[in-house]
Amino acid sequence: MEHFPPPSRNNLETDPSELNNLADEHPELTQRLITALLEWNQSLPPDAGDPGFKTKTPAEGTTK
Repeated sequence: MEHFPPPSRNNLETDPSELNNLADEHPELTQRLITALLEWNQSLPPDAGDPGFKTKTPAEGTTK
């Protein structure tokens, strides 16, 4: 995950300011959540934030 910030997992009930990162205390859960997030992200259609995103010009109907 070279282009992502380190994971942060917080208990918002007891730590609404998100000062206590629990990610390192529960590495298995943290990894499962990261995996689920990445799998979900792969299921989404590409968008302009994706480096491989290509747009078609309306007049030409071709890929830029």
